[in-house]
Amino acid sequence: MTRVFCSIVLLIAAGCSPSGPVLIQGRVFTGPSLFQSTISPGEWFQEEVPLPDCKVWLAFDKEAQDPVEGCETHTVEDGRYQFRVNSNVKPKDTATHEYYLVVEKKGYERLVWRIGLGPYCAYKTNTIFLKQIEK
Repeated sequence: MTRVFCSIVLLIAAGCSPSGPVLIQGRVFTGPSLFQSTISPGEWFQEEVPLPDCKVWLAFDKEAQDPVEGCETHTVEDGRYQFRVNSNVKPKDTATHEYYLVVEKKGYERLVWRIGLGPYCAYKTNTIFLKQIEK
């Protein structure tokens, strides 16, 4: 129990102060039975359809009005994306070290999701599901 607790504390502490560039990566999908756009840790491969050409970027605020310069990419054919955040980029809220991952594509519900950055981000792949907007 103590080992698990110490591991969790180390992960949280290490995730708060990146010492070098941080890799953000994942895949974007869509599917017919989505209630809303969402994100899930890990990789999912089910009946979902990969969504190419989505704009994926990082913002300082939950309204996504203040983008982090140099932290933008687009998904490729299989829905994958990745970009690096330089260590000289500091969060506006230094108490929480939080940023917002933004994913958007015309015809789909936009996703804005709070994330923290740290050295363990490179070992995490997010799966994002965008809900198609009804016509």
